[in-house]
Amino acid sequence: MHDPLLGPQGCLDLEHKRAARAEATRTVLTRIGPLGGHGMNIARASEPTELATHRIAASALENLREGVQVIGPDYRYLYVNDAVVEQARLPRDLLLGRTMMEAFPGIEQTPVFRAIRQCLQDRIPHELQNEFAYPDGSTGFFELRLEPVPDGVAILSVDVTEGKKASEALQRKSRALAMLSECNQALVRATDKSRFLQDICDLIVSHGGYRMAWIGLLRGAEPHTLEAVARAGYDDGYIDAGLKLDPAVRDTGPL
Repeated sequence: MHDPLLGPQGCLDLEHKRAARAEATRTVLTRIGPLGGHGMNIARASEPTELATHRIAASALENLREGVQVIGPDYRYLYVNDAVVEQARLPRDLLLGRTMMEAFPGIEQTPVFRAIRQCLQDRIPHELQNEFAYPDGSTGFFELRLEPVPDGVAILSVDVTEGKKASEALQRKSRALAMLSECNQALVRATDKSRFLQDICDLIVSHGGYRMAWIGLLRGAEPHTLEAVARAGYDDGYIDAGLKLDPAVRDTGPL
């Protein structure tokens, strides 16, 4: 009985097996079809397997919803995928080949730049949440994972701006409700008007998260003046800067 793996001469036909296996692999990859909806075949029957692997990797990176970028040792952008272009709000040609400092002046003073510098030096992965200020004054929040790679640092970025803003809005509402509850309790316990007004200001600052709170009462004939009868927080003379109620005068004071 002959071993089914043996050829006519009783030797293993290794070359034939390798060729058959490679052809089967290419056939499977070809049948996978397009990736990312761009109509790009992952592999072609006539394409070497190694080239097909590179094609798959490049297509996958470009179609990720997460941002992927590679920063060189001189802080130059070596690679950015489509998601990074969208997150940065800059065309690709204004990123690739330029340093981070050229693309975003002042970024060297930020925590994310310090994390990238440390990753380049220590070759240790880092994770952080970064608040990014755009030139138009808007803000974005991103979860970043920094990984050392042979060419520098690879950064995976996930835009969490909407979730962050929703969380902050919920926190503000929670603080406001807690503040109102404490103010109601202060009203129930109040026995002295002046003490009550001061307690309200203190609660607005401590529970509401405001930097300053004050209450003024009208005094005198027109033009009226306001007397600050209670205050809390930091004002640095702001409250006393303009407490006259004169309709003909408009200033930048607390009124």
